[in-house]
Amino acid sequence: MSNSGEMTSRERIDAVLNGEVPDRVPVFTAGHGITRHMLGVSYGEMMQSSKLMASCMLAWQDLIGDDRIMAYFDMMVEAAGFGQKMIFQEDQPAYSDKDNLLIKTPDDYFKLERYDVEKAERIRMTIEVADILHTTRGETVPVACIVAEPLVVLGLLRGMEPLLMDCIRHPEAVKYGLEVATDVVIDYARAMVKRGVSLVVNCHDYGNRSIMSEKLWMKLQGDCLKRMNAAIKATGATLVIHNCDAVPYIDAAFDEIGGVDVYQCAALPKSCATWADYKQKYGSRAVLFGEWWPPDLAKMGYDEVMQHSKEMIENLAGGGGFILGPTCEYPSHGPIINAKALVDAAKKYGTY
Repeated sequence: MSNSGEMTSRERIDAVLNGEVPDRVPVFTAGHGITRHMLGVSYGEMMQSSKLMASCMLAWQDLIGDDRIMAYFDMMVEAAGFGQKMIFQEDQPAYSDKDNLLIKTPDDYFKLERYDVEKAERIRMTIEVADILHTTRGETVPVACIVAEPLVVLGLLRGMEPLLMDCIRHPEAVKYGLEVATDVVIDYARAMVKRGVSLVVNCHDYGNRSIMSEKLWMKLQGDCLKRMNAAIKATGATLVIHNCDAVPYIDAAFDEIGGVDVYQCAALPKSCATWADYKQKYGSRAVLFGEWWPPDLAKMGYDEVMQHSKEMIENLAGGGGFILGPTCEYPSHGPIINAKALVDAAKKYGTY
């Protein structure tokens, strides 16, 4: 604890994760792309330099006072390791070259091979970011990373629409690809934890009703997610499950897949009418993270963010077990002042 009696970010997060009440509500602003403005570089420049990325993340944490710092480029790192070509942009995230997708036919799933994550360029760069962040600030601020849901990896290699068709018409080919992708994601997570990452975020981007049925989602990759979560937990890291779409399959995440330490969602599950209901039903099962919808942070003013954050804290922070923040990446073109408002609200309204 600091000389002022205020907890460090690491102490604050550790308290919440251990079921204790911290000095105040922790905040993860999830600033990724927006951090490029800290050093005045383009999106493309930042996404191709581990030193630039780490410097932008550190500068963001200095300015905003975030309780977590992220070793992360984008969701493309595992796909790029397989050989997927990428297109970098000046002012937007990188994306798969849709004219040169690695999986062109269902037979191509069977050509995927597990690779050495330490030798894959973009994963190696992300590992370098983790090294820098942990060495520079790890004693006082926890370092987090994001690993992709296996279906996300395949979607970046195949394209989402063709992948969804393959899930129906060629499920065995998709399952083969999922097993290989799961091996890679596990290797990647283990490598990051070795570099000081203590929070591993896994995104259930396909685990919601707007993408596919719960039955199909679990049938295709349920066993892969169980294996992945168990492997991540075995490293000693905290597992954060992220789902930023409507009607998340939260009960499957808790009851069938397991291992959840922190759950971050943007929309209420179908069993809850209010966020207070959500806290009552799931607050004893995991730390709850959110529940800001990022587009709102881009259009609201500072005072509105403060007031809405106050309401979230009142509904979700009672007794601890809550982290305030966006349900997905902070808007890369949003006002920086609203990220500061999240931290200011936690300090003003979230003390225990």
